[in-house]
Amino acid sequence: MFRDHGLNIVTAPVDEQGLDVDALETLVAQHRPKLVYTIPVHQNPAGVTLPQERREKLVRLAQEHGFTILADEVYQLLTFEGTPPPSFAAWADTGQVVSLGSFSKILAPGTRLGWINAREDVLERLAQNGALVSGGGYSPLGGGMVRSMLELGLLPEYIGKLRETFRRRSRALADALDELRPLGLDFQRPTGGYFIWVTLPAGVSATELLPRALDHGVRFQPGPLFSPNGTQTDKARLCFAFYEEAELVEGVRRLGEVLRQVR
Repeated sequence: MFRDHGLNIVTAPVDEQGLDVDALETLVAQHRPKLVYTIPVHQNPAGVTLPQERREKLVRLAQEHGFTILADEVYQLLTFEGTPPPSFAAWADTGQVVSLGSFSKILAPGTRLGWINAREDVLERLAQNGALVSGGGYSPLGGGMVRSMLELGLLPEYIGKLRETFRRRSRALADALDELRPLGLDFQRPTGGYFIWVTLPAGVSATELLPRALDHGVRFQPGPLFSPNGTQTDKARLCFAFYEEAELVEGVRRLGEVLRQVR
């Protein structure tokens, strides 16, 4: 989407604690960006969460260099282990932060409805978008339904059940994947979100592995799909949000069969 709008994309590294803000500082000095996009909690695809100290430094950088932080926090409410740091919305008053949330991740993928936390003047500018002014919103019907859900107080209980469902499914997937570690597969257990980001055995390409996996009736998303530069060839994203525990275990069994064939 950024490329569709003619934007120049510069990638920044991510480690086990999310966006590497020290490396970003060097990139900011070099490229002078207008916008830094980040998924700070249960990042898609890696599942990592940015700690508080890195968040504070990122906000300081934004204030010093005048760029906007676009924090895509669509998984903030889907934490099922521990407690994540407060949302970037806590820094909305700086005017340097735009925090996004989405009902698509907590109600239904087709909802295509979300919310924005930002300073009042920033929100006012966004509200003047022609599609909103002319059409009364992007999804008036969906918006009315979600508003009723909020007013009736139904959302907290629903999200609680969703977290418990995702906790069970993520554990089932992670426990099954543990059995593949002897093959050279590695991953970090998720604490929220939808995904497990898997490092494949040495020498195995996710893109080349996918057709074989499809032949065995199992699918994953290869790592290069999540890199603007087509890197991450040894990575695969597995999603536990949709499937029941038994299906996830069976999927890992099939994936294991494929990996044993290519070793």
